[in-house]
Amino acid sequence: MSELALWLRRQAVSVEIMAASTDSGRDMARCADPIALLGQLDEPRLPARMDVASRVVVGLAYRLRRLAPAVVHCFAPSDALAARIAGIPYVLRVDSRDMDRSHAGEPAAAAALASAIERARMVVCPDRAAALAVAQCYGCPVELIPDGLDMARWHLASSNRMPGRIFIPMVLRDPSMYSSALVLRQAVDLLRSGAVGTAPSSPVDPQGSTWVRSAVPEPASVSFMHGDHDDGRQYSIASVTCVPGGTSFACRRAGESLACGTPVALAGDAGACSIVDGEVGSLFVPHDPQSCARAIKRCLALADDPELAVACRKRAADLDWSVIGPQLVELYGRAARDGGNAGIGTVPPVST
Repeated sequence: MSELALWLRRQAVSVEIMAASTDSGRDMARCADPIALLGQLDEPRLPARMDVASRVVVGLAYRLRRLAPAVVHCFAPSDALAARIAGIPYVLRVDSRDMDRSHAGEPAAAAALASAIERARMVVCPDRAAALAVAQCYGCPVELIPDGLDMARWHLASSNRMPGRIFIPMVLRDPSMYSSALVLRQAVDLLRSGAVGTAPSSPVDPQGSTWVRSAVPEPASVSFMHGDHDDGRQYSIASVTCVPGGTSFACRRAGESLACGTPVALAGDAGACSIVDGEVGSLFVPHDPQSCARAIKRCLALADDPELAVACRKRAADLDWSVIGPQLVELYGRAARDGGNAGIGTVPPVST
C-alpha cells in the first residue's frame, strides 16, 4: 500500500492513506507518509464480535467527507460502507481471502461484501481465482490487476544459492493458508518419495523448515516464511520459489522471487500467471500436489541455465509499479465522479 501511494505521489497524484489507530496502523504510519490514523468507537458501545474495521467506519466516513477525494480505493466492505456514507465513489479490491471469509458461515460478512460489490464503481481483483469467483457469485464485471512491486527493492542474488533449496513464501500461522500448505507439503512428500522427484523423506525441524536429502550430492531444503515479509534473502538463496494460488499475495510473491532471479512454480489461478512460462518457471494446477511437484521439478531443472537470473528479472519488470500503477490510475479515472477533486483516498485493511 505504501509503495502504491509513493508511486502515485511521484506522478503528482494527491493521495492519503487512512488506517485504524491500532498497532498495525501505527507500524504502517512509520513507513508511509502522510497517513491518517483514525480513532475507534468505544468497544462497550458495540457488539462484542464487531472487528476493528467496523469500529472505525464513523471516523473514516467523517474524514472522507472532509477530504472529498475523487475516488476511494477500498480494501474491505467496511471501507466501502464509509465511502457510501460520505457520498464518495469507490473502487473495491476483492481477493480470494475476502471471498473465503464471506462464504465461511458468516451471513453478516457475506451480506456486507455483497453490498459493497453491488455499489462499487469498479471491482478489482489481484488474482484470477478471486476474479472468477466474484464474476460467478455476483455477476458483475471485474478488473484483474495484479499487485505491483518496487523493482528497486529487490536485487539479483549473488552466487551463494543453495542447490535444490525450495522456498515457499507463506506464513504457516495464518489459518487461511492451511489448505495451501497441505497441498505444498504433499507435493514435497511426492518429491521425496521419488514418485515425481528424487528426494527421499526426512524429518521436519521445529522451526518450520523441512530439511531433505537429495539424490544429488548437494543437500536440498524446503523452508516457509516465519514473518509477514521477507527482505529478499530467502529468495536469493533458493533454487526455486513455490507460490500457491488463491491468495492475495500470490502475484506479489511471484514477482519478488523473479526480481531476485529465482524461478517460480506458480498456481495457475494467480493473477500474475501470465508472466511465468517455461523460461522462468512453471505453472501448476491449483490444489493438485502431483501437478505442483512436477512444476517444482521443472523449475529445479532450470538451475543450470546461466541466463536464468537475468530472464527472471526481466520478466518481473512487468509487475513494477511503472506498469501496474498506470492501470490503477486509469481505473480510478473511470470510477471517479464528474467534477471530483483530483485526489485519491487509499484505505488499507484495518480488521484484525
